[in-house]
Amino acid sequence: HGEPGAADRFAAHAGASPPGCAPADWTCVRSTGYLYPDNPLTDAEAAAYEGAGFEISLHVDTGCADWTPASLASTFAADLARWRARFPSLPPPASHRVHCLVWSDYTSMAEVELGHGIRLDANYYYWPGAWIQDRPGFFTGSGLPMRFARADGTMLDVYQLATHMTDESDQSYPFTIDLLLDRALGPEGYYGAFTANIHTDGPDQTLSNQILASARARGVPVISARQLLAWLDGRS
Repeated sequence: HGEPGAADRFAAHAGASPPGCAPADWTCVRSTGYLYPDNPLTDAEAAAYEGAGFEISLHVDTGCADWTPASLASTFAADLARWRARFPSLPPPASHRVHCLVWSDYTSMAEVELGHGIRLDANYYYWPGAWIQDRPGFFTGSGLPMRFARADGTMLDVYQLATHMTDESDQSYPFTIDLLLDRALGPEGYYGAFTANIHTDGPDQTLSNQILASARARGVPVISARQLLAWLDGRS
């Protein structure tokens, strides 16, 4: 959002990385911050974090209201212009998380994202808590990102990155991340790229630290969305 906590989270992840690690080898702890254009992070600070292997990307705000394809395109264009003016040293956004997770039709969100070079969408959210009932799992039939397709079956070169863990779905930690990773690494073979949305609006790092500790205890890399997109493209 617009709060300064992203810098604290990046600093914590940098501090948790082993000395001499290499982001390209996934040996550093890295993550993505989805920021409003008015985030207090400076352009120079943002560029330094990007240079260190973190990702800073756009957090479009539709006002939590339903949209039409035309209004969504207009909102994207306006927010992206403000974001680029605020962070001119950053590369164009490669991934995206929208505010309030509004999804008003079939694929307009993915198509508008693709029009701006955004090819990883993190908006499919494991929520609400009353439905989740603290049960870790998949809700697309897979833990791996898959490309969107239009209603006629035409595939879009944009991946849906389901968010399996949030800080507002009444999920228990580290139970949730422990079970997801144990089922992926165990004989079940429930493989996945497990995405966590842990807000940086406040100073509390507890959930982030618990997820990080679970992954590191099992030798599982913690990476940014941009790093995952590079892997997906390489696999393709």
